[in-house]
This record gives sequence, structure tokens and C-alpha cells, in this order.
Amino acid sequence: MDKTIIIYFSLTGNTERLAYLAGDFLKGEGRTADYFKLPADRTASFLKNCRDAFTKKITNIKELPDISGYDLVVLGSPIWAWNVAPAVRAFLEQVSLADKKVFIFSTHGGGPGKAMAGFAKKVTDKGGKVIGTYDVADKRISKDFPTLQALLKKLP
Repeated sequence: MDKTIIIYFSLTGNTERLAYLAGDFLKGEGRTADYFKLPADRTASFLKNCRDAFTKKITNIKELPDISGYDLVVLGSPIWAWNVAPAVRAFLEQVSLADKKVFIFSTHGGGPGKAMAGFAKKVTDKGGKVIGTYDVADKRISKDFPTLQALLKKLP
């Protein structure tokens, strides 16, 4: 059986909500799904986080998940100032994704801009193979969930 870990950062709860919706769906498809919320030192105001995202600041991650026993990594981030959250950037700086299949997703208030392309590049730079991407506006998470389900259903 494929083992999946869903790693995400969420400040407002939107990315966490989507992470759990995805995990519950995968479990319903017969996969295992464990969750890991990235614990970052800096979880201040939204505006400060946007500034840190825009300047591509790296935040301190208090704990990293052990991904060695997982076949699939599902990695989620809010998009702030057209960039992934600093905690997700820090995670990607500190881990190896060599030989890992990775599905990336994001939530955002406006639009992702080029953030998803940058997100995918960071994953491949760390040796991961991006096997799918999904982004959704916060207010459309429930309404657009069938789109994510269709993508997850196609995962190897």
C-alpha cells in the first residue's frame, strides 16, 4: 500500500482545511495519509508574513517530518505576495526529496501568479518529481474540491 504524508503550513486555516480534505479523500481511495503541519517560529501577522514571503525570507522550522518511509509527499502552502510561505520555503531548503513523488497544492486570496512554477522548481531542485499541482482561491475551496479529487484520483 502506498504511504502518503501531507505536509503543509497554514496560518489562517485555509491550507490546513484543504490538506485534511485531500487526506480524507486519499484515505477513501485506500491510501494511507499522515499529516504534518510545519511548525514555524514566525507566525506573526499576515502582513509580516507577506513581507517575508515577498523578500523570500527563510524562517526557522522547529521540527521536520521524517519522509523516508513515504512513497508520496503532498505539500501545501498558502501563497503570499506571489510566493510560497516562508515555512514551506524553509522546509524545502532543509530536506531532500530525492526519489519522491510530490503533489503540490496552494491556497491564495487573489491569484498564485508564478508561485506554482517556482514551487514546482524548488521541489525538482531538491530531487523530487512533481506529479501534480493544484491551486485554489480560499473562498472556492469547497466549491472547487471536485477538481482536486479528480487530480488526486489520477495519482500513481
